[in-house]
Amino acid sequence: MFRTTRDLNRRLSDTVFTFHDCPSCGFIWLDPVPDDLAPHYAGRYEAPPMSDAEYIARGGLQAGRVALLQRFAPGKRLLEIGGDVGLFAHAAQRAGFQVSGIEMDKAAAAHMRTRLGMAVTETADFAAAMPSTPSHDAVALWQVMEHLRAPWRLFQAAAAALVPSGVLAFSTPDPECWLSEKFGARWLGLDAPRHLCLLREGFVRTLADRHGFEVVHHVTDDAEARALFVFGFGDSLANYSRAKPFGPVLYRLGAGLARAQLALGVLPRRLDSHSFVLRKRP
Repeated sequence: MFRTTRDLNRRLSDTVFTFHDCPSCGFIWLDPVPDDLAPHYAGRYEAPPMSDAEYIARGGLQAGRVALLQRFAPGKRLLEIGGDVGLFAHAAQRAGFQVSGIEMDKAAAAHMRTRLGMAVTETADFAAAMPSTPSHDAVALWQVMEHLRAPWRLFQAAAAALVPSGVLAFSTPDPECWLSEKFGARWLGLDAPRHLCLLREGFVRTLADRHGFEVVHHVTDDAEARALFVFGFGDSLANYSRAKPFGPVLYRLGAGLARAQLALGVLPRRLDSHSFVLRKRP
C-alpha cells in the first residue's frame, strides 16, 4: 500500500480511499474506484475564455509547454488529450501547430470546436479514440495521465498514432516529490478519487521502453513544477483544516513559504510535478 486518504482537496466525500503500490514495477493506483466519478468532479470547470486576450491572460504555463514541442516534435501535427477549454491548444495554434483534440467534457469539447475551430472527439476513452495509423508529430497531455486507470493503454495508442520520431509529451504529479514526502495523505497531488494513478519516473521509463519510446526529456523543477510547488504547498497545508478562517490562512502561509524557498533557491530536487518527452523510435 502506498497511502490512504480522503477527498481532502474538495471535501465532496467522507470515503477513505486507498492507493496501492506494486512492489515489482512501482505503479501506484487507486482501488477501489467509485462506480460513478461524475459527482466527484462537480463544479470543477471555470468559465471558458471568450477572446484571444482572455486565452493569453490565462495561459501562464502554456509557453513552456509549447516550447517543449517546438524543441522536440518533428512537425506541427499535434493531438492534445484532455485539453479542457483549450488554453494549451490556443497557445499551440498561435505557434503554428495544427491542433486536434480528445476531451471527455461535453461543454469543454464544444467550446474548443466553436472558439478555436478544432476537430475534437468527445469521449472518456482516450486511447480508443486515438488514430490507429501514424498521423501525428506529437501527442500531449498536461496533468491528465493521473486520471487514467490504465496509462499503458495510452502509451500503446500514442505509439500507433505517432510518426517515427514523433513525441509523447506530458506532465503529471510526482509521487516521489518533496511535497508528497512531507505532507503524506494531505498532499494535493493525491486528489482522490479524481486521480486514479500516480507515475514514478522509473515506471514511466519502463513503460516507454516497452512501447517503443525513449525518454529524451525529464524535469522535476521546470516552470510548471515551480508554479505547482507554490499551489501544492498552500493547498496541502490547507488540507489540515479547510474550515474558515483556518483554510485560507494555511493556504497563504504554505504558498508564502514556497515562494520564499523559490526566491532563496533553497529547493528540493523534486518539487511537485514532473514533465516528460518521449520520442518514438524510428
